[in-house]
Amino acid sequence: MGEVEDVIETVRAVATEGLSYATDKYDRARYQKLLDLISKTVAEKLSLPSIDVLRLLLSHWGCITPKVGIEVGVMSLTNEILVLKRSDDGKWGVACGWMDIGESPFDTARREVFEECGFRIRPEGYAAVNTKGPEVGLPHQLNVLVICQRIAKETEIRLCHEHTESRWITRADEVEWHPGHEAIAEVLFRYIENPSSVPLIYP
Repeated sequence: MGEVEDVIETVRAVATEGLSYATDKYDRARYQKLLDLISKTVAEKLSLPSIDVLRLLLSHWGCITPKVGIEVGVMSLTNEILVLKRSDDGKWGVACGWMDIGESPFDTARREVFEECGFRIRPEGYAAVNTKGPEVGLPHQLNVLVICQRIAKETEIRLCHEHTESRWITRADEVEWHPGHEAIAEVLFRYIENPSSVPLIYP
């Protein structure tokens, strides 16, 4: 995707997602204005009526697929795993978040760890892929576990509002887990013990 097309797709994604979730009439008007602007831009590039392009954009372009989540395995030089206590349910998990339009899994991993923990990482590979949902309160999602370069436990951690505590753990049974995250920890500990036991590690 070229630079202009990337901008168009990013704004389209922001506008359509905003229209899906926003309830305030003024916010909805702003998102609609963005979508109208993108419709006009795309219509001019493709020489199509803007109303036809608008219908196309509102159809989400192609198949509706699961949301893509990135989970980040932050490990210490002394073989601990960094876990965060979530503000929403008081349970523990690894740093994670949804991919934004235009990001790679590594981009998302870097952004999420910096936003949630306040430090920078260097992703090194993918450890696992899993799915969750769909069920009540949980969208259907495809999650990719990213392994990053190990860091010192003394690295300063600055938590955002999404978390209340951080810990380094050496066993998966030390904390009460957010749904799905105990399995992530087990993969990470398996990797710590024997990197070759996790078959999907590649840059």
